[in-house]
Amino acid sequence: TVTSSDAVLPQAHRLYLQGDLRYTRDAEVLAAVEPYLGVDLVALDIDGLYEAVHALPWVTQAKIRRRWPDGVWVRVAEREAIARWGEAELISPTGEVFAVPVETIPEGLVRLYGPQGTERELLAAYASTRRMLATVDVEIDSLWIDPRGAWHLRVNNGLELLLGRQELNQRVLRFVDVVLGSLAPRLIEAQYIDLRYGNGFAVGWRPQPEEKEADVEKT
Repeated sequence: TVTSSDAVLPQAHRLYLQGDLRYTRDAEVLAAVEPYLGVDLVALDIDGLYEAVHALPWVTQAKIRRRWPDGVWVRVAEREAIARWGEAELISPTGEVFAVPVETIPEGLVRLYGPQGTERELLAAYASTRRMLATVDVEIDSLWIDPRGAWHLRVNNGLELLLGRQELNQRVLRFVDVVLGSLAPRLIEAQYIDLRYGNGFAVGWRPQPEEKEADVEKT
């Protein structure tokens, strides 16, 4: 996709912008570039232009060239967000965490979170658990590692799986192969499933209006 600004910039310089932009507006790029214009093309600060464009929140790559006789050519590539990271950041498929304006965060992204340094571990776990849950048409809402190193997974209906520190995939498979079949008629009533047991699981039921605490049932 190619767009260009028709606005004549100072000293008859123009911005020629190229890139498939979903979250970065043309006006943002123009605002970043404009302070460097208004000089002779030969005097353009290409390095400064690059830094200004590359600093835009969604931009991951930028190429800058003089375009004779009247402007500067900018090609921009945007970051890809595979999930939210915590409350206000995003994470790329390679594990890079980055911040963008809240209003530009895409809707429907799963939420991942864990201690610093666990980004790639969480991405790998998300990929494997998503594949397993897709076989039973269950979608992940969030997946995280708590400060004690234990895994938690919440699915889209609010049900939380307590998965402990070890055997993550085996415990998710137990949920798929055993829990769903056992609790199918009442699963909507469950608040959490505790899969930290060797062979079984525990169920915490959602409080009923007359109950103060969730009952726990073990199998």
